[in-house]
Amino acid sequence: KIILVAIGVAAMLLSVTAMACSGILSQAKSTEEYHLTGGVAATIDGTNITEDTVTKQIMSTRTSGSYDDDAAWASYLKGQGKTPEETIRSLAGNYLLSKAVKEYNITVSDDDVNESFENAASSYGGTEAMMSLLSQMGYTEDSYKEQIKSSLEQQKLKEEVAPEKE
Repeated sequence: KIILVAIGVAAMLLSVTAMACSGILSQAKSTEEYHLTGGVAATIDGTNITEDTVTKQIMSTRTSGSYDDDAAWASYLKGQGKTPEETIRSLAGNYLLSKAVKEYNITVSDDDVNESFENAASSYGGTEAMMSLLSQMGYTEDSYKEQIKSSLEQQKLKEEVAPEKE
């Protein structure tokens, strides 16, 4: 419960700080190469989330997809919650979850990650078919496995902190 409250408070604080990086979307609407600023978009528990990190995360989707048209790109960003503010909230939430995972000594084995990866791949008709789809969303096999690991850690954290009553 404490973690959820912390995430909620951080999200509220970040909405104000996020205004500092609102220029990122105007960069995304340009066909020119985007420019990194080096600024800080938000600070969570003494750790900076840089504007560059937010920009790179948003722009990685554009470079991995076929969003040459600015209107289609803007519509996709809005529909997917990929605004700078939402990206900052996501990064902050991930940071706080990672911190909680460490505090509670939550571990996930490589075997667990690989098993989940194989299960996902089989539901998509094999690794090649799944990775073809995932690469369109900017994932590599390693980055997708990191996502799986994070998800498994979060599941274990939830079971540790707030187990469901039977």
